[in-house]
Amino acid sequence: MTGAGPRVVGTPRATVESARHVRGEGRFVGDLQLPGMLHVALVRSPHAHARVVGVDVAAVRSVPGVRAVLTGAEVAAATQPVFTMAAMHRPPLPVPMPALAADKVRHVGEPVVAVAATSREIAEDAASLVRVRYDVLPPITTPAEAMAPGAPLVHESLPGNVLMERSYDFGEVEAEFARAAHVVRRRLRWPRQTGAALEPFGCVARWERGSQELTFWSNHQSNVLLWTLGATLGLAPARITAIPRDIGGSFGAKFWQPRAMVVCALLSRATGRPVRYLEDRVENLVGGDNHGEDRSYDAELALDEDGTMRGLRFSVVEDYGSAFVLGPINNAEPLAQAGGPYDIAAVGMRFTAVVTNKVPQAAYRGFGGTAYNFMLERLVDAAADELGIDRVELRRRNLLTPDRFPHRTVTGNVYDSGDYPAALDKALAESRYAEWRERQREARTEGRAIGIGVVTCQERSVQGGTALWVMFDQEPGRGTTAAETATVRIDAQGTVRVALHSPSLGTPTETVAATIAAEEFGVAVESVVVSRLDTSVAGPAMGPSASRLTVMLSGAVAGAAREVLEQVRPLAARLLECAEDDLEWDRERGGYAVRGAPSSFASLAAVAALANTQALSLPDGIRSGLESTFTYDHPMATMPVGPVDGATSADWGSFCPIIGHTVHIPVVEVDTATGQVHLLDYYVLHDCGTVVNPDAVRGQVVGGVAQGIGTALSEALEYDAAGQPRARDLRSYFVPTFLDVPPIRLGHLETPSPFTYRGVKGVGEGGRMAAPAAIAAAVEDALAPYGVRVDRLPLTPEAVLRLLRDTPEPDSKEDPCSTTT
Repeated sequence: MTGAGPRVVGTPRATVESARHVRGEGRFVGDLQLPGMLHVALVRSPHAHARVVGVDVAAVRSVPGVRAVLTGAEVAAATQPVFTMAAMHRPPLPVPMPALAADKVRHVGEPVVAVAATSREIAEDAASLVRVRYDVLPPITTPAEAMAPGAPLVHESLPGNVLMERSYDFGEVEAEFARAAHVVRRRLRWPRQTGAALEPFGCVARWERGSQELTFWSNHQSNVLLWTLGATLGLAPARITAIPRDIGGSFGAKFWQPRAMVVCALLSRATGRPVRYLEDRVENLVGGDNHGEDRSYDAELALDEDGTMRGLRFSVVEDYGSAFVLGPINNAEPLAQAGGPYDIAAVGMRFTAVVTNKVPQAAYRGFGGTAYNFMLERLVDAAADELGIDRVELRRRNLLTPDRFPHRTVTGNVYDSGDYPAALDKALAESRYAEWRERQREARTEGRAIGIGVVTCQERSVQGGTALWVMFDQEPGRGTTAAETATVRIDAQGTVRVALHSPSLGTPTETVAATIAAEEFGVAVESVVVSRLDTSVAGPAMGPSASRLTVMLSGAVAGAAREVLEQVRPLAARLLECAEDDLEWDRERGGYAVRGAPSSFASLAAVAALANTQALSLPDGIRSGLESTFTYDHPMATMPVGPVDGATSADWGSFCPIIGHTVHIPVVEVDTATGQVHLLDYYVLHDCGTVVNPDAVRGQVVGGVAQGIGTALSEALEYDAAGQPRARDLRSYFVPTFLDVPPIRLGHLETPSPFTYRGVKGVGEGGRMAAPAAIAAAVEDALAPYGVRVDRLPLTPEAVLRLLRDTPEPDSKEDPCSTTT
C-alpha cells in the first residue's frame, strides 16, 4: 500500500447523526403516521398483588372511535406468555409473563386491558370506563419477605419465591482467605433504577391479512425480538419484519421484548389496521417492563499484611421483580471482569435470585457491571482505611502491569491489553489530584467538607453469545453467536454506501461505519452514505449492547470493504492494462496505481463506473456491481470449559475479552447542614483502545457519567410496604439536569487491542461503570472526619443527613486526611 494519506480513524469531527437530531429531524416512533392508524391505551393494575376476578368492558365497546378491546383472557387464548430467559433454563422455569394479566396481577402498573381507538385521547377516555374487580393479596416487596417461611407466592407454579441459587468458586477461594492476614467485610446496597430514555418505548404494528405477515416499526434495541416475538405469537420469525426507528435512548431498557408489542400485534390482526402504542413517562416508571438491577452484597476482600489482594468472595441477593426476563446475565457478565484491574487470584460468588411484586428487572447500562464495580471499589477503599494505606497506593500495588497482557483471569475470561499504572499516573496528574488534596486541607480548616474519590475500573465489552447462559446448565444447541453484519457497496457514481444490519441505540454507529469505510477506501467520511436494513433482508446482527458495536461494526465494515477492494483489483488491472500483481492500493488518492509508475492510476470512481455500467467490458467471469456483505464473528470468544452450573471450581471461558479501563476522580463538597452533594470537578481517564472518533467517545463517556451521577445521588425506584412505587414521574424520580452535571474533563490513554480492527475497544458503558463508585468514594472522603461510611446508594440529601446523624462527631485532633491522601 502506498500513500498512507491522512488517517481518518481518530480524527475529531462532528458525528454523522448529529445534524438531523440538532435540527429536530429525528425519525421517532411518535413521528410515524400511517393511514388508518389506531392508538392504544392500557388499563394497568393499581395493586401490587391481586387476583383478577372480573373484567367488564361493555361500556367501552360503545364509545365512538373505539375499534377494539383486548382482555388478558383473550391474549391468553391467542398467544403464549412473553418469551423470556425462563424458557432457556433447563428445565424451563414456570414464571409466566403475560402480555396482559388474565388471572392475577403481580405488580403495580401491570397491564390488564388494552383499548384501540382512532386517537390516543379517545383510547384513554375509553380505558377509564373499564371496570376490573380485584381480590387483593399480600404483596412481597423485599427479598427478605420473599424468602421468609410461609410467604405468599408471587407465582403459584413455583414452590417458593426463590428462583435460583448458585455457588461458584473461581480459583482456590477458601485457601486464599485462610492464609490472608486481613479480611475486609462490607454489606452493600444497590438501588433499582431505569433508563429514562428521551422517548419511552413505542411501536407500530401492521398485520397484512393477505400475506399473513407482521411488520413492526419500533424503537426496540435489538433484532432479538424476532425469534422471541415469533415464539409468543406462534408466528414464524420469517413472517415478522422489524423496521428500526430512532431509538431515543435505551440503555438496556428496550433490549428484550416489551409486552406492548404483543398487544399491538393482536390488535392489528383483529382490526386489519396499523396500531401504535407509545409509553408515557408515568407508565415507563410505574409499569415499564424493564428496570435495572436491585441487589445487595455481603462481600469480603482478603489481603496480605502489605495490602496485596489475594481473594474476593461475595454473596449477592437479586430482586428480579415479578418475572425472569433476562435471567442471571446481570450477575454473569460482571464476572468477565471479576477481579477488576487487580491481580486477584480467587473469586467466589454465592447467588440468590428471588421474585417479588415489582416491575420485572431486565437491564440498565452496564449489565450489572456498574454495581459490581461499586462493590469491588468500596471494598478496596475499606481495605485501605483498615490497613492504614493510602487509597491510591493500595490500588497501585495491586494493578495488573502491562507485561501481563493478554491476561487470562481467574474466571477464564481474557483481558486483551492495558497499562493500568500509566492510566492511574496520567489521571492523577491531569486531574490536579495533589492540588485538590491541598485545597481539601484548607477547606477543612474552614469547616467545609470537600472530598476526592479515586476509582480504577474495568469496562468489559463485546459480549459473546455464551454470556446469556453461562449461569444455566450447559445444553447442546444453545446460541454462541454474537455476530454483526454490514454491507458495503460502491455505486456507479463512485459513492461508498454502507448498510447496517442492526438498529441504532442512539449511539453514533453511523459515524463509526462511515469512518471505517473512509479509512479503508481513502475517501472523505462525509461522502460515505450510511443506511439501515430492516430485518427482512438483514443478516446476523446482535445489535447494540454491552459496549460491543464499535468493535463489531468495525470488523464487519472493514471486512466488507476489503472484499470490495479485491473486486476492484481486476477491474483496475483491466483499465490500466497491467497484471493484478503489479497493482497497489493508494489510499491517499483512493484508487489503484501501478507499482513503480504512480501516474498509471485508476480511481475508485472510474472502476465503479466500469463495474456498474459497462458489463460488456468486464473481464470474463466477473459480474456487474461492487458489493460485499460481511458477517464478523465475536473476536476471541471461547466456550465454557468443564462444569458451569453449581460448580465448585468453574471456568466460563472467554466471553467478554475486549476490556476497556477507566479512572474516575470526582471532587465533591458536602453541605453538612442540608446533606446536599455538590460536584466541584470531575475527571475521567478512559482507555478504549484506538479512538475512532473523539467526539463520539466524549459523548458516550459524558452521557454515561451523567447517568452515574443520577445513580449515585438521586435516582431510585423504591416501593412502600404495599408495593406502591414512590416515584411516579420526573418530579419524584430525579434525573440529573445540566445544573447537576459539572463539565467532565476527559483524558485518553490508548492501549490498542491485539484482537480487533485497528485495536478498538468498547466505550458505551464506561462512564456509568465507574461514576457511582467514584462519587461514593468522594462523599465518604468528604465526611471522613465524621466517621461516615458509604455502603448504599443513592446519596440523596436525606440519606447524607442520616449518615451524619448516625455517626459520632469528628475528632478535631485527628488528621482527617491521614488515610486518604
